[in-house]
Amino acid sequence: MLNNDHESFAAAQARAAAAVSCESVVLPSGLTVLCRTMPGYSSVHAIYATGFGSVHRAFRLDGKQITLPAGTAHFLEHKMCETPKGDSFTFYAKTGASANAFTSYDRTCYLFSATQKIDENLDILLGMVGKPWFTKATIAKEQGIIGQEIKMYDDSPDWRLLNALFRCLYADHPLRDDIAGTVESIAELTPQMLYSCTRGFYAPSNMVLSVAGKITLAQAVDACKRNGLYRARAPHEVEWDIPAQTGPLPHKEAFFTMPVTKPCFGVAYREEPLAEGDLKRELLLDMLGDLVVGGLTTRGLYACEKPDVRRAAGRRGGRGRCRRGGRRGLPEGPHAGGRDRRAGCADRGGRQRHAADGPAGGKPRLRADRPGRKITRLS
Repeated sequence: MLNNDHESFAAAQARAAAAVSCESVVLPSGLTVLCRTMPGYSSVHAIYATGFGSVHRAFRLDGKQITLPAGTAHFLEHKMCETPKGDSFTFYAKTGASANAFTSYDRTCYLFSATQKIDENLDILLGMVGKPWFTKATIAKEQGIIGQEIKMYDDSPDWRLLNALFRCLYADHPLRDDIAGTVESIAELTPQMLYSCTRGFYAPSNMVLSVAGKITLAQAVDACKRNGLYRARAPHEVEWDIPAQTGPLPHKEAFFTMPVTKPCFGVAYREEPLAEGDLKRELLLDMLGDLVVGGLTTRGLYACEKPDVRRAAGRRGGRGRCRRGGRRGLPEGPHAGGRDRRAGCADRGGRQRHAADGPAGGKPRLRADRPGRKITRLS
């Protein structure tokens, strides 16, 4: 079992289920299934998630210590979508589903929405995540693709600004490192490392299947049974911890130059992690950002410069890519935006992939993760 406060994790799942009036069940395998049947809806939305993100860099699996290079969770998300029979997103395209995936600091999620062939789409989703397949050749190929993605984001002022702020806030926390890692760090990955991650963090007891729309809980559970996710199994012993950041800030400020039309600057402060269920403090921290750089405040405080003010406050962030045409504005959801999988285009608000062909781009979403901070971008 994972030692990451599993009781609190279960309690959070229960509260989430109650908040949206959905049914929930924990299967003998340990997998949590959430379902909200919505009469009158013609579509189904499903998301299959694991508590494994970019901050999970060291853990013990069955007594063996494993240390991962930066970018492992993001790289693994890419590889989980590849099967011996081909890319899973080509299977989604044949069913007419819109599929996606993203990696953030503390989770990796795979999702789809569809109006037909729901059982078939559930089988694709559960099958690709439940049956990892890695070889040296496929890993080497993906290293090249993600390497291009990393280099492309070196040209993103927003994302470089966010990473610079993290390096000012944290001396040795994993948040200092890009979700995708570096070209050098992902070159260290091996099939054995990736299989260790799937055994430890892709176990049913560390995952959640959530569905909503024209679907029933029984239908979702049947899909789990078809894909071997129902029966009880002996869990691997996994122990992990994310180091707490204490002491003074490593840097008070940082500067870098880029060929942009308007200068950009960011302001950030580091807070202690929120206590479980401390909604009052969370709301106060969100309000503080509004008071400093909210819409009404900036009209007077920054009127002389008329800057483009963007505020980022919260607990989520990630990297995304997609295969759907069209360019979007600043994403607001945890998995909005994206980039072409072949060119390595991605969105930092959630690493994504879509089933439809065509290149796409997306602006970074400056949204922070749980360790406690508020971040603002001004240009």
